[in-house]
Amino acid sequence: MKKQKIMALLLAGYMVFALCACGSQTFSNPKQPLEQTEGEVAEDGIALVNGRRITKEDFSYFIGYYMNYVKESYGEVEDWTAEIAEGKTYGDYVKEAALDWFVYAAAMIQQAERSNITLNEEDKTYLANQWEEFVSGYDDEASALAALEEYSCTKELYQYILEVQYLGEKIFNNLYGENGQALSDEQCAAMVEGDGYLMAKHILLQTQTQNENGETVDMSEEEKAEKHAKLEKIKEQLEAAEPDERAKLFDELMLEYSEDPGSTNSPEGYLFQEGNMVTEFYEGTLALEEYEISEIVVTSYGYHLIERIPINYDVVPSSYYGYDYLTLRYLCADEAYNSSINSWMERVETEKLPSYESVTIEDLTAKG
Repeated sequence: MKKQKIMALLLAGYMVFALCACGSQTFSNPKQPLEQTEGEVAEDGIALVNGRRITKEDFSYFIGYYMNYVKESYGEVEDWTAEIAEGKTYGDYVKEAALDWFVYAAAMIQQAERSNITLNEEDKTYLANQWEEFVSGYDDEASALAALEEYSCTKELYQYILEVQYLGEKIFNNLYGENGQALSDEQCAAMVEGDGYLMAKHILLQTQTQNENGETVDMSEEEKAEKHAKLEKIKEQLEAAEPDERAKLFDELMLEYSEDPGSTNSPEGYLFQEGNMVTEFYEGTLALEEYEISEIVVTSYGYHLIERIPINYDVVPSSYYGYDYLTLRYLCADEAYNSSINSWMERVETEKLPSYESVTIEDLTAKG
């Protein structure tokens, strides 16, 4: 499974930060948040998205955002007309990404209507509280509005982006549940098939220690031999147990003897792919059947007894440690959701107006 986040969705997730972090760009006030409007095309029209005219001012704010994104990803760009890929310049990429945000917003509105999803009073209260939380960082609302104005933003813009983002979250929860729990194990298994996920528990006896200078060093050969002999006895206990009692005993012995400090944060076991663990541990797990226990595996950390266990989709993969909500089930739901967003965006009627092709990103970000 590959996480393929479209740029528009990234923007929806991070725009509130961008309001305070990006350079000063202009975005005209949306008249009715989450409501599409019809109107004549003015001279500054960049595109029509489901009949909504995207003005030059609207477009400029997002151009500024994506210019910053490109700079963070690729470094300073001296020439925005230079190619980032065959047939596409940096400027083309930025303009397409900016337009995609409007297409994404329209797709969210359409999908919400199809699913009969609206913002109820509780949602509106939550969004109002988000504004109040922003204001609380300043002396008063007037100061907060002045801060937004410094970045050519408005209260209406701020709230509009929050509403689009929040509507997207409601659509996700409606389809998959807040944590992706609506996806079954079977559905998740089909989505990650071929991705090489393994899951295992282990009993580790370390063969490294710290010297008086705080440096990690190998134990003496005699100390290593003692550790190996100890793990051999643990292995004998496991082999002597009845097969249906072995997994339970492994857990008990792991809690009693394992010297892996990470086990306390991963009581369900480690969920990983190739490259996430040292090679010996990965290959040792790969060679096992579920609930089979390995011979003693030697790594730079020490001696391991590994038990391969079935994948638990409610565990966070090791590559996402530190993000407790990013369970494998949630990641599967996220991938399914982003695939759906791409298809929803294809249903949005988008017409680039002549000024879209002629205007440059320098034009859009020029002040004065």
